[in-house]
Amino acid sequence: MAWLQLLRIQQWPKNLFVLAGLLFGARWQFAASVRQSLALLALFCLASSLVYIFNDLRDVERDRRHPRKRRRPLASGAITPSQAWMALGGGLLLLATLWGWWRPAGSSLLLLYLFLNLGYSLGLKCVPVLDLLIICAGFVLRVLAGTRAAQVPASGWILLCTGALAFFLAVAKRRGDVPDGGSAEAPTLRGYSPAFLDQLLSLGAGWTILFYGLYCSELNQSLAARHNFLWTLPFVLFGVLHYLRMAQVRAGEGRSLLLDLPLTATVVGWLITCWILLR
Repeated sequence: MAWLQLLRIQQWPKNLFVLAGLLFGARWQFAASVRQSLALLALFCLASSLVYIFNDLRDVERDRRHPRKRRRPLASGAITPSQAWMALGGGLLLLATLWGWWRPAGSSLLLLYLFLNLGYSLGLKCVPVLDLLIICAGFVLRVLAGTRAAQVPASGWILLCTGALAFFLAVAKRRGDVPDGGSAEAPTLRGYSPAFLDQLLSLGAGWTILFYGLYCSELNQSLAARHNFLWTLPFVLFGVLHYLRMAQVRAGEGRSLLLDLPLTATVVGWLITCWILLR
């Protein structure tokens, strides 16, 4: 269990953005595209786990003084730093082997993803706003790599929509960690205030809804008006505004948003509607 916690497999669903090209490009009926996309998804899952291990190794002493993070495997002593370094080295070797074996289209973007996260772990996460942009870039790279694996052109609107959504979610997480009327002690939070983060949240919400609406219009044209993708917009509108409300009203409780029933139902409804429209 400690090793599973160290690998952060609960964060692997973030890598499902790799499959966006497969879904919206309607390429799931092509075996080659499915095979390439799934191989790329596996590579991104492994790469993201290696990033988490490296980040925990860098922050182990700070995590030991944190009331929540001290329960992490490295901070608690369940796994020693030497064991984690060995796992990191072995994981990098496995990643290189799988990359050379599968070599899915778009996998070269993994290098840029790893480079950005290396810089993030080494100190860029303490630079206000830049840290948010790096998080956004990680999700955009996932989608861009996925479109190449699925052999579909990367729409500018889906990249903008993905970046805006990632920005919105990253700010919401920061907002949940910054207490109202208090001071944030973590280095990643010292450059933020509740008022500034609330402004960024509003910007991120507006950008996400706007870019998604424009992407739906582009999809309608590419599908020759066979289906109207604007039927999915109400799900996005409700989900974003609901998340915005929860992030501000329940600031400091951001992690409970993942267990929010209306939000989960909205995501499921959006996925089902997309599936019906793309069939």
